Amino acid sequence: MEISSWLNSRKKISFENKEIVERWLCSLKNYIPKPAGAQRSCCRELYALTKYLNAGLKNNLLDFPFCIAKKECPDFIIELSDKTTIGLEHTEATTENLKQTLAKWRKQPKEAYAMETSANESHLVPSG
Repeated sequence: MEISSWLNSRKKISFENKEIVERWLCSLKNYIPKPAGAQRSCCRELYALTKYLNAGLKNNLLDFPFCIAKKECPDFIIELSDKTTIGLEHTEATTENLKQTLAKWRKQPKEAYAMETSANESHLVPSG
C-alpha cells in the first residue's frame, strides 16, 4: 500500500519480521522530505515513527508480529502480538519568537536573510 493511501485510510499495517520493517522504512525515505502545508505535520510524524522503529530494530526491541495504525491523537498506535498497545505522539517544542521569525524568513527570498539564534531568541539578519 502506498504511504499516502495508508496515512489517509487509518488502516493497520502488519509487520511480520525485521526485513519487512526495513523495506517499509526504505520506502518512507522517498516520502518524508516533502514538507508543504498540511503535509509538514504528517512528515514530522512519519520522521518520528521512523526514528522509533529504527531504534527498535537496531537494539532488537521489536517483537514480531506487530501492527501500526495512523490515528489523530496519538499520531500512531503500535499494537504488539500480545495486544499491548503503544501510542506514539509527535510534539514540537518552540517559542513564539522563533515561530514568528520562521514565518518572516519563509516569506523572504532564500538569499536575502540568514537566521541567527541564541539561547533565548532568534532574529533575521541581512545576508552577504
